[in-house]
Amino acid sequence: MLPAHDHDPSQLPLPADPALAAVGLDHWLDAARAKRALSFARRALNTKSTRTLLEGIFGGSPFLGQLFIQEFALSRRLL
Repeated sequence: MLPAHDHDPSQLPLPADPALAAVGLDHWLDAARAKRALSFARRALNTKSTRTLLEGIFGGSPFLGQLFIQEFALSRRLL
């Protein structure tokens, strides 16, 4: 996971659809649970910059959101 100081959350894109972002985060947590990586996912979401990045992905790009959910290991490596 990227250290919080590496990205200023105010410089990251906001989700175009906040409701879609919330659903995407829930599905991402489900994928983390299935991969026994729930503690990683919770830590990621407790880091403001990482949470903001994920909200932007899930709420702005259905394609990337699905990729992060279906390929959880990839999303983990990228974060």
